[in-house]
Amino acid sequence: QLSAHCKNWSAASCSVRETMEGSGAVALPRPRHITVAVRVRQLLESERGRSTSGSVSAVWAVDDFEPGSLVDRKSGEEWCFDHVFGPRASTEDIFEASVLHVVESFCEGVNGAVLAYGQTASGKTYTMHGGGRSPGVIPLAVDEVFKLINMHVDREYLMHVSYLEIYNEQVFDLLSEDADEVRLSDDHQGFSELRNL
Repeated sequence: QLSAHCKNWSAASCSVRETMEGSGAVALPRPRHITVAVRVRQLLESERGRSTSGSVSAVWAVDDFEPGSLVDRKSGEEWCFDHVFGPRASTEDIFEASVLHVVESFCEGVNGAVLAYGQTASGKTYTMHGGGRSPGVIPLAVDEVFKLINMHVDREYLMHVSYLEIYNEQVFDLLSEDADEVRLSDDHQGFSELRNL
């Protein structure tokens, strides 16, 4: 139960029925939703001198007693998300709680996407790629995909993977050696598509 003063950014869920491509079989209803997770990173050394606490961001406080809650220390406003991870949370914790189900669904034939959004130096690259001995979401997801594939030798898998960056309203294909910008356009049916990806 969310408190009345909590600004709710957690996702709504719905059930859908889908036809498995090529088989004609209808899958059981499955919950589909967008999950919103927030990671509060540790302060950088240069920021610690400006912080009053020295250990957790001076602006945001992670509420350990209310999972999924983030408190603005200046205004006292509480913001609720599906998941909130404090500075002590590992990328593995984040992967298990908010990405693993996307990977599992992907291996069952459901499209999935994991996005990292935030301002410069907020920890997007570290979370997605990892650093040092801490693997990021991408290597953890790739490992899990191949683990799941190896568990189902009776199936045939065909994967299409895109790896892109949106920076200053431009889209770049990070798997391509060409530096061409990816263009967003509408196809003949009115659906949006990314060209050069």
